[in-house]
Amino acid sequence: MNSWNPILDYLMEVITLKSVIIFWVLYFLVIWIAIVIWGINDILNRTDNLFLQILLILFLIILGPFGIIFYLILDLKKLFMINTLMK
Repeated sequence: MNSWNPILDYLMEVITLKSVIIFWVLYFLVIWIAIVIWGINDILNRTDNLFLQILLILFLIILGPFGIIFYLILDLKKLFMINTLMK
């Protein structure tokens, strides 16, 4: 292929659908692991109840990025309740 940019030609040959799918799967796994690590640190800092810690950590590991939405919703409700009680 005669092109004005040989680098683009090379990239178009190297990048395949398989490599794009592998990239997105790895990206999703890295995000999942980061959310689990952040969530575990947050859970351990917020409660000393061992049963609740184990339950929330399992919930976070199983649901991953989808579970973080529920976790944040519950956390915002708790924050709103604390602010309401403080007034």
